Amino acid sequence: MSRENQALVRRFFEEIWNDRRAETADELIAADAVCYADDGPMIGPEEFKQRQFVPFTAAFPDLKLTVDEIIGEGDVVAVRWSAAATHCGDGLGCAPTQEPIAITGMSWVRCKDGKMVEGWQSSNLPGVLQGLMMKANG
Repeated sequence: MSRENQALVRRFFEEIWNDRRAETADELIAADAVCYADDGPMIGPEEFKQRQFVPFTAAFPDLKLTVDEIIGEGDVVAVRWSAAATHCGDGLGCAPTQEPIAITGMSWVRCKDGKMVEGWQSSNLPGVLQGLMMKANG
């Protein structure tokens, strides 16, 4: 089962973030899934889309995410990932800075019945966003 779960989680990163297919979240994230992210817990695909996908793809239209390493055992998948982008959109609630960013993170995901049901994510994103806000607000 771990290979199928790894493929599911890889598909989440590739299709949603790199291909900009928000609708894939509805296929891969269980309606009652909980993700414990840097900015607090999110429940289900709709909250993920509204809190992460929409603002980040608006703020970083050139975002490119790379799965650097992925491993899985049973119903759990761990991913080390990185992303690069330019802050050239308005999705963060501040003026675009035109600054390039680099994000690194790790995600730990539990899968059940072909869906992501629980996840934990940690990254340097809070510091990156704080730096952008400081630049934008001068």
